[in-house]
Amino acid sequence: LDVADLELGAPVPVWPNRGTLAGEFRSGDAKPIVDLAGGTTAVRFSGGEILTASFPAPRALAGNSSFTVAAWVNNPEVAESECIVSWGGRGGPDGATAQFGYGSHGAFGAVGHWGFADMGFRGGPPAAGAWHHLAIVFDGVIERVYVNGELNNAAAKMLLVHEGRPVHVGASVPGAEFYDGYLASLRVYGAALGETQVRELAAQAPDAGVLVHADSAVLQYGPLAAWRTSGSLGGAFAPRGRPPVVRDSSGRIAVELEPDQSIEWTPGAATPLGDFSLLLGALNRSEEGGEDAVELEDGDGTRVALRGLPPAGPWQQAAIVYRGGKGTRFVNGEAIDAALPPAPATLKALRLGGGGKFSGALARVQVFRRALAAEEVARLHGLWKKEQQTPQPDPAAFAAEPAALSPSLVAMSAAIGQTALGAVKYLFTETTGNPGASASGWLAEPVFLDDGLAPDTRYAYTVKIRDPLGNVTRASAPVEVVTARVLFRELADDFGAPRDYLAGGAAGTIWDGALGAADGSAPEAIAAADGVLRLQSKGTVWDGGAPRGAFLFKIVSGDFTAETTVADYAGLAARRVPGNNDGGLMARVPALDDAGPGDDLVQLNFFPIWSQGNMVTSLDGGARPQRGNRLAWDAHRHLQIIRCGTRFYFRTSADGTAWHEMPGSPVERADVKGLPLQVGLYHASYGGESSFVSFDRFRLTIRK
Repeated sequence: LDVADLELGAPVPVWPNRGTLAGEFRSGDAKPIVDLAGGTTAVRFSGGEILTASFPAPRALAGNSSFTVAAWVNNPEVAESECIVSWGGRGGPDGATAQFGYGSHGAFGAVGHWGFADMGFRGGPPAAGAWHHLAIVFDGVIERVYVNGELNNAAAKMLLVHEGRPVHVGASVPGAEFYDGYLASLRVYGAALGETQVRELAAQAPDAGVLVHADSAVLQYGPLAAWRTSGSLGGAFAPRGRPPVVRDSSGRIAVELEPDQSIEWTPGAATPLGDFSLLLGALNRSEEGGEDAVELEDGDGTRVALRGLPPAGPWQQAAIVYRGGKGTRFVNGEAIDAALPPAPATLKALRLGGGGKFSGALARVQVFRRALAAEEVARLHGLWKKEQQTPQPDPAAFAAEPAALSPSLVAMSAAIGQTALGAVKYLFTETTGNPGASASGWLAEPVFLDDGLAPDTRYAYTVKIRDPLGNVTRASAPVEVVTARVLFRELADDFGAPRDYLAGGAAGTIWDGALGAADGSAPEAIAAADGVLRLQSKGTVWDGGAPRGAFLFKIVSGDFTAETTVADYAGLAARRVPGNNDGGLMARVPALDDAGPGDDLVQLNFFPIWSQGNMVTSLDGGARPQRGNRLAWDAHRHLQIIRCGTRFYFRTSADGTAWHEMPGSPVERADVKGLPLQVGLYHASYGGESSFVSFDRFRLTIRK
């Protein structure tokens, strides 16, 4: 795959495969965008897109066959596991998958084969925000990781990679381990390249033909501190004097300039120019003269004023192209008659705005290291016009209006946004400014929990939607919500009173019961003593089989927030765990047939083995999807499940204060609509040895 086959600024519904298998890679509803990073054109994955090949993984990449994966990538912020390309699916057995990425996890950040065969980058991942050549080479005996042509890690192994599974780019499988970064090229060979060949590939750096590339779509709202560029010269536009403001301007996130405001970019040292092209996306409100507010500074300090901005009007694209020292001006893809001064020989600074003339907004600034042909300028303008698509619905709307789930927590969700230009994001904003409230920041998912609110306080929220190019909807009308204490009932158990729940039952406590033999459960202990509740069992499961493990529960109708802290876990201190010891919070339908055949439940556990950490499970009859946060032995001990209608949120915390949304959260369970649930603490051993989990607190907030 080569980005040279794609058009800058365009979404990528299809990426042709130039390898011997031919075919193509197709995206789903969410499409990556062809963008720039460090002056290099690349496909920008934003953590929610996946491309799937029109062909299955061939036999040449199955079993213990040799292969090479080589890619030019730039990852602005490296997460634990980000998959660039995969085949072989997920789920084991050990050595049966094939996923290759740019992640930070020491065990599987570079290579995922499931289990023992995984590998990370030795010494940590390559530096974020820079271009790197990554190569993984397997010769049937040893797998080697190369970074920029140099050997980084190696391990002997035998693989059993599945044959005929889908080939994906941008994620390991749909919905898992998305890549959030840039990909300029990707090659997969059915052979092991030698070290010299890998170094030759690493020496073929992608072209960095764009000197300056600044896009307002990445900016945060408010006064502009710095507008960083992703061109090859780096640097940032900085305010000169009073800073301009980043806000929505006629449907785009933009830098708003008043007549006395300007911004300036300086590369540090003067750069030889030669032929070059300057492109600007601008909205000009000036009645006259504002189009002159573009100024280049030569290395000797000479400033050259250019008529680079478009005339007054809506969003437009202007271009200035210098070829052989002679300049041509374009507005909206068409050349116009305009006298332009001689081009500077070098570029030391670029100023936009100021001079008391320009009033308007800027959305994009680009300087190319060559003279664009008139046909290229026209094509880029055509792409610019295609970009002017406001996501829908406009204005944005709530799917579920803000609702208090406790005196300090409000939940809400947006109506799903739609656009042909890539994955959308959502911004929830609290408008009263009352204590504890916060804005969500741009979120990939249409849901938001605002925590830490003041009880008995009125709040109001809006939501809006943006796409990767900075097109933005109008905000929804504000919706009010009150965190009234009288709406809730709060229960707590610190397990200070000794109690054997198997022998003495739950009467007189906050609990309604515990499962026993009559329920198909085989607990060895459900007992409180010295401020700790211990759940213990042997040979038990919670996967739809039998016997079930230990479970202490409260029956809850309607919305709730359940929270607990794990005190201990069998084998934790020695990191030698009996069986697959599992325990945490659970919400379960009491009667097996009420939500369909078999057990119906959701769980959030403490499960540090198998590199998982904490894990979300949703058992729905025979289906049992699970997602972990991969914290392994650093798993969070504070667990929280929140129910809001048919939606369940799962959060963990290291300290009980700062909560983190789990991968896969929220989970939608339409089958439990209107049903009461057993909510409480569970354990299962998943093995023939006895094991336990203990808890030192439990809190339950129920909406009346």
